[in-house]
Amino acid sequence: AMASSGKHSVTDAPSTPPASTTQPAQPNPAVPPAAPAGRRRSRVMWRFLRSLLVEAPLSLIFVGFVASASLLYIYDAYVTEILMAAKWRRTDRLPKEYTYYKRECMREDMTAFDATNLVIRSDATAAQSTQQMMRHGMGLIGSVLTPETTAKLREFVMKRNAELTPAEAIPLDGEDNRWSFAIGAAEDPVVATALREVATHPIVRPTLEGLLGPDPAVVEITAITSAYGAKNQGWHADVKPLGNAVRYARTFTHSYSLFTALQDTTGPMGATELCPGTHYCANDLAETCLEDGFKVTKDGTESGGVWKAGDSLLLNQCVWHRGSKHTDPNAGHRAAFIVTFLSRPRFGIDNRQLSHGTYFHIRWDMWGHTLNDLLDAKKYMSAPWAAIRSAGIWKPKDRRWGWDWLTVASLRIANDQNGYNPYDLVEWVRDFDLFGLPHFLRGPVSADQGFGWQAFIRGTLERFAICFGALNLVILLVYLFLTKCIYLVQYYWSGGRDSGLFRAVLKRLVLCYGLIAIVASCAHFQIYHSPWAESIRSKRFLMRPFPTPSSVETRIRQGPTTVPSVYDVLVGSRFDSRDIGAYNGFLDHHPGNLLFSALIDDCGDGYSDSPALQDAYVSFVVEKVSANNHGRFLQQNELGHWVRMSSAEAAAFTKRGLIKKGATALLNSLDQEISFLVADARYGPFRGSALMQRYGLDYLDCWRDKVIFVNDEEIPTSEMIASSRSRRPVVGLRSSLFAIATPTPSKTLQNIRHVPLEEEGGKADSSSGEADQFSVRDHVEANFDGLGVWFEARIRAIEEVEEGVIEYELEYTDGDVGTELIDNIRPYWRPFEEGDRIKAEIAENRWCEATIEKVSPGRTFDIRCDDSISVLGMKIDRMKRITDP
Repeated sequence: AMASSGKHSVTDAPSTPPASTTQPAQPNPAVPPAAPAGRRRSRVMWRFLRSLLVEAPLSLIFVGFVASASLLYIYDAYVTEILMAAKWRRTDRLPKEYTYYKRECMREDMTAFDATNLVIRSDATAAQSTQQMMRHGMGLIGSVLTPETTAKLREFVMKRNAELTPAEAIPLDGEDNRWSFAIGAAEDPVVATALREVATHPIVRPTLEGLLGPDPAVVEITAITSAYGAKNQGWHADVKPLGNAVRYARTFTHSYSLFTALQDTTGPMGATELCPGTHYCANDLAETCLEDGFKVTKDGTESGGVWKAGDSLLLNQCVWHRGSKHTDPNAGHRAAFIVTFLSRPRFGIDNRQLSHGTYFHIRWDMWGHTLNDLLDAKKYMSAPWAAIRSAGIWKPKDRRWGWDWLTVASLRIANDQNGYNPYDLVEWVRDFDLFGLPHFLRGPVSADQGFGWQAFIRGTLERFAICFGALNLVILLVYLFLTKCIYLVQYYWSGGRDSGLFRAVLKRLVLCYGLIAIVASCAHFQIYHSPWAESIRSKRFLMRPFPTPSSVETRIRQGPTTVPSVYDVLVGSRFDSRDIGAYNGFLDHHPGNLLFSALIDDCGDGYSDSPALQDAYVSFVVEKVSANNHGRFLQQNELGHWVRMSSAEAAAFTKRGLIKKGATALLNSLDQEISFLVADARYGPFRGSALMQRYGLDYLDCWRDKVIFVNDEEIPTSEMIASSRSRRPVVGLRSSLFAIATPTPSKTLQNIRHVPLEEEGGKADSSSGEADQFSVRDHVEANFDGLGVWFEARIRAIEEVEEGVIEYELEYTDGDVGTELIDNIRPYWRPFEEGDRIKAEIAENRWCEATIEKVSPGRTFDIRCDDSISVLGMKIDRMKRITDP
């Protein structure tokens, strides 16, 4: 009270009683006074605008810089390595990676002539359906889709056809009145239902896994439709001989397309036409298929039979086929649903890449998936997860990886494949103008083979990184400079009071940039530790399947190299692998091997039951093979060349086959496992080590010989292969099935499938001179104009020009046509071998007599002329056999 009184007396203010005795709070000089409400609102608005107009765009630009720089790093560190490893065209790999040979086929090599032989029964086991697929290259499977799903899927396809844009349309051969487009697995509920029915079908799934291994990858989901007026497509195989599994089974994957009819399809509606068995052929078969191909209807004729709605055709993409013309004006559109599968990638273990020649029509976000993902396409193949998996970024641990888009694009760019060759780049840039992308951000556009896409992609990523980096740096510096200026103005205006503006801006920038950097680092970490990246860094990604033998390799087989024929028994060394599925038994379906297997089946029981006759059984099988148009036993050496086996080696191989026929399943499994181990020692990750090459192979052979089989040296060699010049038919077991009229080369194992065999002796002897000893299509050699040089040919026609004089019209391998009399024709002997004497055209109209020094499976020859001129890679159409002295 006294203090209060004193205060009033000092100020002489009127006395006013206080409303309260509480003293008001004194302001803290260290804390700035609170801003008015209007100023607070303006600060919030200013911060919002600054974040929206400056910091958010700056962060997005930084995201662009980090993304483009990261992609550029991935391209340089990984994609470039993929491009180099995948390079196939214009390299030295073609002659070094053969697993089969350049087999040239004709009508006799077709395995069926109507669709009824292609049906896979509903009660077939996985092994039976797989074997049928390996034999014919195709199979008809009933009721893959239910009637309800088929009808709804057809309705969906018709609707999409009506709405199809040029960008969505897939280019087709004979595209008038034909439409095709890629389908998203979750695009419509009926698509997901159809895919689930495919993945759960009791024949389709076991067959696919038997052919390709567990849970194969999905590489195509499309539909194709043809309407009245559609023309015949050209005969073709979807994948091309120079880049598929026919000749290079350890370099390229084998793939299978499932065509499902969405309505009852008759021949006039354009049912697919087929040439079964042509998945073993490397030549152009358009003319052969034009004459002997047939449609996928009940009986294969133009008017009869129906391909039922919901039934499917499973087709090896190496098989020759075509879409036929739609000629029925009263029938509706013919629509088919197509899903294509191949083996899952196993980077660093399975070194195969995608086959060449096909587009693999699939939507960009459908890559990376497998057969199991089709079980619930809505869950596993819908946005946004589909795009993440297609990019190869992430997939749940319980899901297996298919082929991701980045890897596939790299493989196709490396070899200038369809859609990814330099001319496609030029057209793409011209047609779409890169969606308005400024020219200064585009990489160089060039049509130079092998560099167009690579230079464009890297150049574009580099320019994006430079542009985003420079733009980010300039804006950041300007922003920090202006912020500092504003801070200094505030500092001096407020009399030295620190507003904290610059520190706040720095904190926000560090926070934004730090979060972006952390996300990018996590993505880099995920990629770096992925199996894909690890296999690339270790150089195991697409590692060449057959390296040059190391200095410690002691097992390279020597002997006369040759080109196989369909009559030969082939003993391969490059197929044994756990990773290539049913192609591990690829050679089992070679015609000569089929005959050998049938002989082993015929003699196996007798061999086991009659020890005293075992040598006779061995000799019988070997002689039977030799009598089949001079069939030989050929073994593939470590360089991929086919080498003629000696008589003792042929007998030893035959004995092993007879022993295996009577062996237990356990011993046969052990033999197969040893074959896998031998292949791993030769071609696996440790293939270059002395332990594997010098010791491992010998120990494995010891196990095979001592534990599973008796030693091959116990086989007597007194009764071996008959003389290679002997043309006497061999009489033996099951002669009604395997009787061989040797003077007629067309009576091969292939003809056994289609032509009733005549009883032994029913044909004239080659020396008899009778006119009926040759037939149309027979494989012969002709002594052109009697000059002593024999040309390989086939008989096109036979005409009796006068009584007792028969003239043969011949088509030679070089395409020429001529006529000869009987005295200048002899049965085809055998393919050229190392050491054969020939005449060769080494320059235009310049011939020399020469000796073959080496034979390639690709039907090329290294020769040395008698005047010491050497020629490498001589083609067979420039060589003639010299008459034996």
